[in-house]
Amino acid sequence: MTLTGGNAETEDRGLKRYAPFVREISKAVKEAVGRKPAIQLEVSPPNGNAEKYIDELAEAGATSFMMNLEQGKYEYRKIVCAEKSKIPLSDYARAFKVVKEKGLGAASVLINGLAEPPNSTFGYAKMLISMGVRPIVLPLRPRGKLRNAYPANPVEFAELSKKVGELIDKSSIELEKTQGCASCPGCAMVQEDMGYKL
Repeated sequence: MTLTGGNAETEDRGLKRYAPFVREISKAVKEAVGRKPAIQLEVSPPNGNAEKYIDELAEAGATSFMMNLEQGKYEYRKIVCAEKSKIPLSDYARAFKVVKEKGLGAASVLINGLAEPPNSTFGYAKMLISMGVRPIVLPLRPRGKLRNAYPANPVEFAELSKKVGELIDKSSIELEKTQGCASCPGCAMVQEDMGYKL
């Protein structure tokens, strides 16, 4: 299960609001089926006290965190996700470090077909993998303010997915720890190349 709810302009960037939901869902599923569920949170990293907020959510029952970069370089991020681009990469790195130290799953979406060229996206995928974070490469699907943009090039996306998938295969990332949205092949184009089990 994945819970998502956007950002907030607070130190926790919205993480605190998840705790009661995670706690109640975890409790209800345990009572119904005899075991706690995998609960992934799609969030932005906190602006300080990462350990405190991630600890609280892990205690409530969160098993995995997905903090999506979308684009890696600031110049591209500010075009595509203007508000999220204000969050420095150092906040992501700090939060992912805390998540990994606690033995929880970590994932991050990178979108192909936006402003960032594939070689740059690949570089950020390598960076995430080096931190023990599973990169998830998704194609641009034009909608919202980007509805007039061209969709991702399928050949380019397939090649990038294959290269990132090969890196994941060689890494020590425990894929089962990213249960939730990050472990579903529904958005992938080349499922077998991205480490998904069909």
